[in-house]
Amino acid sequence: MWALNMGMLLGERHTQEGMPVEFVTPYYGGNQNLAAQKGLFSHWISPRLSFADLAQSVGKGPEEIEIVERICLKEKIVGTYERQKRKVTHNLIKEFQMPSSEAPALRRLLCESGYTTSRVFPSYNGVVDQMLNDPTD
Repeated sequence: MWALNMGMLLGERHTQEGMPVEFVTPYYGGNQNLAAQKGLFSHWISPRLSFADLAQSVGKGPEEIEIVERICLKEKIVGTYERQKRKVTHNLIKEFQMPSSEAPALRRLLCESGYTTSRVFPSYNGVVDQMLNDPTD
């Protein structure tokens, strides 16, 4: 699980060096799962490919073209600071790890707080899953 200091990162975007990250709250209309989860997405702003880069990719197979960069946001943030010769002096992003043996207790705590399967997945299947697997019984 990750905790992110969104305010600090948004402030970093407006410094001279800049931090190319945006936070997007999706439009919830028409997607009951997104509306129930109230999610927030982070988006790392990458430079657009030039025409020359696109032209070089013509004729290559999909396995040769990197479409999605799969790098953890923490690595992107720290890497940006390092390239700018700056030190991270505050907690921008924090990882919390817990043993899988604690998962049932965490699920019970979330359910008691109102975050149930039927809330996160407000469909027939979500309600049925909650009825069959309710950890508060």
